[in-house]
Amino acid sequence: MTTADVVVAGGGVIGASIAFHLAGQGIRVVVCDQGNGSTPRSAGQVRLTHSDPADLRLAALSLPVFEQWAERVGGDCGFRATGFALLVDEDYRSVAATSVKELDVLGIEARLLEPGEYARQRPGLRYDGVAAVLVEPRSGYADPVATTQSLLDRAVDLGAQVRTGTRVESLVVSGDSVRGVRTATGEISAAEVVLATNAWGAGLLAATGVTVPLSTGRVGWAAVDGVGLPGVDVTIDDTIGTYFRPWGDHGVLYRVPMNERGGSPDTPSGPVRTDHARTLVAQRIPALADRDVTATGSAWESYTPDGKPVLGRAGPGGVYLALGPSGGGFKAAPAIGRAVAAELSGDGPAGELDPYRFARFSGDEHRPVARRYRHM
Repeated sequence: MTTADVVVAGGGVIGASIAFHLAGQGIRVVVCDQGNGSTPRSAGQVRLTHSDPADLRLAALSLPVFEQWAERVGGDCGFRATGFALLVDEDYRSVAATSVKELDVLGIEARLLEPGEYARQRPGLRYDGVAAVLVEPRSGYADPVATTQSLLDRAVDLGAQVRTGTRVESLVVSGDSVRGVRTATGEISAAEVVLATNAWGAGLLAATGVTVPLSTGRVGWAAVDGVGLPGVDVTIDDTIGTYFRPWGDHGVLYRVPMNERGGSPDTPSGPVRTDHARTLVAQRIPALADRDVTATGSAWESYTPDGKPVLGRAGPGGVYLALGPSGGGFKAAPAIGRAVAAELSGDGPAGELDPYRFARFSGDEHRPVARRYRHM
């Protein structure tokens, strides 16, 4: 049996960030990375504008880490500051203006531009139905694999163990406490277990009697090379419900809705069907209409009823939840990891995590997603 202070179940970007920050405080950490999570197939957006101001704050705390990755973490996360653009129609112009004000309070540069002004900066797109464009010059995207690996590598440098290909099969429960985890290669005893297992989390919690309202869904993307658009931003088009970003030097990656809900994350992924998604995004990028798809990716994610992650302790002692961030977790991972590590090391509650506590589901598990924009 291995003994640790903390076992982190899940070696995606959230688990890796938690492990890095814990190891930096001298805490003995073992990471169980089963190796088939959603992080490697993330679109890797690093942007701040959200429907919920709490999500915006976490992303704002994380942005400087992506910008200064080599100094703050080490290695290279592949961050590219392309800029971020949110396209809105007239109904959501005032909402976008509110987001600009929220960013300004946090000291983050953002502007609300007319479509014609933005079109001069980003030619090659169509702007039918767009009334305004919110622009974040510092935002962009990063490489999800490189980001996660550099966090894990640095955690190992600081004394953590990373067990690649090791799946947590169950929690070790003794009385009213979780005392560790069981894997195919044996038990790991720990005072705290962090569940950062995304879509696998609810099943692991079953032995504790805690029910987290998590549903699963499959998300996807496709990429087309050789499009040749100059200076594409990471873009969310809230008017038609899609996103796209640069792919390499001359390509574009775009969203592919999968419409698969409630499946098992252990189910092998089927093909990513791109026809409808390409037709949709071609309304903005006409050059995509007749291009062959270069690459696709998809992953199972988990969602809470209100669209927010669950962060904090729940149920028996010894278990800490870091579940349900869905696709929004990547951009906030540095801030989440730092805050969770602070709580686990005894520094007291991290106020930025208060909106994400499990207790919010104690009365009504059917809270709607808090959405101020049409699609985002």
